[in-house]
Amino acid sequence: MTFSSSQIYFFICAALLIGLLLVCLWVGMKGLFQGRKEFETQELNSYVYSDELAELERDLNRGSITRAQFDEGKEELERRALEEANYLDAPVKSHPKEKLFFLGLGFLIPIFAIAIYLYVGNPSLIGYHIESEKSHWNERGEVFFDENAPLEEDKLREYLKESPKDVRGWLTLARLLNQKKKTDEALQAFNKAFSLSKKISEDPDSVMERALTMLETGKPENYSEAKKELSRVIEMNSGNVRPYEVLGILFFNEGKYEEAAKYWTEALGYYPENSATRSYLLDVISEAKNRASLNFIR
Repeated sequence: MTFSSSQIYFFICAALLIGLLLVCLWVGMKGLFQGRKEFETQELNSYVYSDELAELERDLNRGSITRAQFDEGKEELERRALEEANYLDAPVKSHPKEKLFFLGLGFLIPIFAIAIYLYVGNPSLIGYHIESEKSHWNERGEVFFDENAPLEEDKLREYLKESPKDVRGWLTLARLLNQKKKTDEALQAFNKAFSLSKKISEDPDSVMERALTMLETGKPENYSEAKKELSRVIEMNSGNVRPYEVLGILFFNEGKYEEAAKYWTEALGYYPENSATRSYLLDVISEAKNRASLNFIR
């Protein structure tokens, strides 16, 4: 099972909140245990003093000590008992700032938890977004989807009207529209997602999807921008062979055969020696170099 970045962020925040809650509980329980310990100490001291007083009375009755010695011993026991009682009853030094801190922390934890849930949870999107196991890259770097994925364009658009800053929602809509061959609308959805999240705009897979969508629109104004985006995917070291192949095709169609051969040569390293795709790439590289030579002769 794989987790999205937002899910990982949610788990981290949840762990931090649980940690803060445990700290608050520990502070409270610490005070409770300390009070119980003091009570048990007082009970034990009372028992000891009673036993010592009874021992003095037995010694007095047996004639082992005089009345004066008994009174002196009794006064000493009373003095010790009084000192111990004063010590246990002494007020514990309170720290107002510490108390305010934990009170504030206890008040902020539920608010923080609700904020994280609303920001990361996106409960309304359940059933609309494509689960990771239903979205794949094939061996040529193309995105394809499980046709049984629970996607409904109208409901998704309605959701995005209520939550226009949901980046995942816009990406899901873009992929759904691509699947339906509505490339112009898909590009608009990609652009919206990119404008909302710098992280998405720097994600090589998302940049690759957007660049291919630009090319699918067939509009000249998107062509040069798509080439820039494909080059950006390569600069990100994404490990995806698709931008090399696509750029090779684009430069070949422009008559820039040397550039095409360069990108296709880079793509060779992604395929095993005896694969059919590698053989095909070798053929088109040879064709591009031959055409480049003819252009040079002319």
